Amino acid sequence: MSALSIRPTKNWKEIAPLIRMLQTMHADARPDIHRAFDESAAKAEFLAAVQKKEDTFLAAQMGEETAGYIHLAVHRRPTSNMIWGRKVLLIEELGVFPQFRGLGIGSRLMEEARKTAAEKGCKSIELCVWNFNEEAYRFYEKQGFFVQRRIMETAVTENNGGSD
Repeated sequence: MSALSIRPTKNWKEIAPLIRMLQTMHADARPDIHRAFDESAAKAEFLAAVQKKEDTFLAAQMGEETAGYIHLAVHRRPTSNMIWGRKVLLIEELGVFPQFRGLGIGSRLMEEARKTAAEKGCKSIELCVWNFNEEAYRFYEKQGFFVQRRIMETAVTENNGGSD
């Protein structure tokens, strides 16, 4: 088996297939919320994010192949009358191609997230996982994550989704 390496990346072509995989999975599960993959829109969003000093993209490479990636973003939650302000590291996205799952790649990416959080002075790491994504939910639980809050929804109109 090839050695695994984790490194920063700003290379759209390297990350695009993983973003396509994640976007397609989400759009298939919740087309009322998630749009189908649009390469030009996804590329523009990626290129904007890699320019932000708060954002970090890390690629996991097995031999010559990119196997996965993680998008991290430092976020400052403001103090309010109910909640203390704090600096957190958000996991915006984490994806590993199916053929590379079970090899410890996601765990290594999470190790790098923990290192990044410590280096940036973050109090915690937070993420959102969609209810349909049970595989990710189990993975994050194994990584020590727990439910902090729940976001619930109900439909109001027949014509949900689309433009406002």
